[in-house]
Amino acid sequence: MRRKMTGLLVVIALALVAFLVQDASTAATLTAEDHAEINQLYARYSYGVDTQADDGWLYARTFTEDGEFDYGAPQPARGRAELRELARPGGSWDQGAGGQPRSWHVPTNILIEPTADGARGTAYLLLVNGAEAGGPVITGRGVYTDEIVKT
Repeated sequence: MRRKMTGLLVVIALALVAFLVQDASTAATLTAEDHAEINQLYARYSYGVDTQADDGWLYARTFTEDGEFDYGAPQPARGRAELRELARPGGSWDQGAGGQPRSWHVPTNILIEPTADGARGTAYLLLVNGAEAGGPVITGRGVYTDEIVKT
């Protein structure tokens, strides 16, 4: 009985090792160009939402057609049309500053990890308001967690 139990444990251990090796090999590697493109994606996202550029489409195009943004509203924004609605002039996030952003989204400490389907991005967010008197003030913070796919 002891010999059968030892044999079973060895089989289970080998199966676990094989699974872990297979799982590790499915994660793609990212090139320096991939990292640069992902950093540009974060920059376009922030610039697009802060400036309402291209009538909100610059922001919306940082997502895939079926992308979604869950920001704590009762329902996440799904698809580019809803995402554009957030960032367009007169949209949900309109800052009403005549084209000049009152606040800036500043992603920091961007961590990019390869996955089987692309990459996982994680970044801290600082929301900085350009206070009229006394200089800029950090008014919010958060964490972005993103599934990134190459299109």
